[in-house]
Amino acid sequence: MKVLVFSTSTNNTDTVIDSLKATNLAEVDVFRYDTRFLQRVALAVQANPKAAGQLQAGQLHFDPSAVRRDAEMLTAAREKKPDLMIYISAWEGDFVPAPDTLGELNEIAPLVHLCFDASDPPWWPQMMEFEKKGIFSLTVNIDGGHVWPGGTQWQPGLMSGYGVGPGGPWIKGLTVLTPVDPKPFAGVQLPYLERPYRVGYAGNAGGWIRDCLVTRLGSIPGFAKKLRDDVPGSYAFYVQFLKHVQVSVSVPFTGSNAAKHVKGRVVESAFAGCCLLEWKNPATRAWFLPRYEYEEYESIDECLEIAAWLAGHPRRAAEMAAAMQQRVLREHAADVMWGKVFAGAGREPVMSMPYKEPSPILLEATLIEAVAKDSEAWGALPGAAAAGG
Repeated sequence: MKVLVFSTSTNNTDTVIDSLKATNLAEVDVFRYDTRFLQRVALAVQANPKAAGQLQAGQLHFDPSAVRRDAEMLTAAREKKPDLMIYISAWEGDFVPAPDTLGELNEIAPLVHLCFDASDPPWWPQMMEFEKKGIFSLTVNIDGGHVWPGGTQWQPGLMSGYGVGPGGPWIKGLTVLTPVDPKPFAGVQLPYLERPYRVGYAGNAGGWIRDCLVTRLGSIPGFAKKLRDDVPGSYAFYVQFLKHVQVSVSVPFTGSNAAKHVKGRVVESAFAGCCLLEWKNPATRAWFLPRYEYEEYESIDECLEIAAWLAGHPRRAAEMAAAMQQRVLREHAADVMWGKVFAGAGREPVMSMPYKEPSPILLEATLIEAVAKDSEAWGALPGAAAAGG
């Protein structure tokens, strides 16, 4: 099967695309629809160093006709004749393709909308507009949250635009977790008890809650942080950091802070064999079992308390890490996620090779069986009595 991916040029999108390539389920071509825009940005910054800040603040814009690549996208789709196309969307920008262009692409071959932040309310008007026009064959929310216009049960109208009349196909929605490229996680991982960083934070900076939390975690002995950057190929260094962390702290807020979803960091931490410590939220609970596969907190103070407790009880934390890693390897590996996408779009992969999972974490403690037996440690966890567990 041939898949054509329309994507921006960021590290976040690269890891998703690499996860598809790693499955060997399809031949993958990638079209970067923001390259002309990035060239203009580079020239603008060279002429005026303040231009980068002006762009971020929405004070500087380019003529969309000069930076969009809509015509080239259509030409690529017609020439490459893919069986399926995937559009990794950008929230805003002068380079974002016009809805009519996306609709034309969907006429050439099924077009799947892959959205990173579908649980974030600012996205919803745009997504509902896409739905009304019947632009996509399938909309996939990869942030794991079930509260979005697609939800657990998409409530669509019939596709009405772009030559599809009454009785045409229904628009469909799918919620999954962020697909992870297994290659950086492959190989022998440090045994949990030998990892040098007792508590770690890995991911993007920004947001008052996140910044405050990371700052205060610095008081815990053995804490370290690794921020994501835009340097091409840097994802492997980000993964290596996670593979040396025992307890990985996650913050689930969307970009607008209006909702909570399942960050890619949740799945990455599990693949890396970390014990996840996540802010309590229904999105993560819909996929994993708290107190068994991960631990959760409800405030910054409680996060510090539980992080310190887990750092001081590494065997208990290692058991949760192992249970969660087994779950993601079994249910959320890249081939599983992409198989759902292909099936949802009505395209079954014709090229298939056995998927190679990352080497499991090496633990001195027994895995799942030990969790059931560890009633004493379970009850000793901060907040256990109040939770009734």
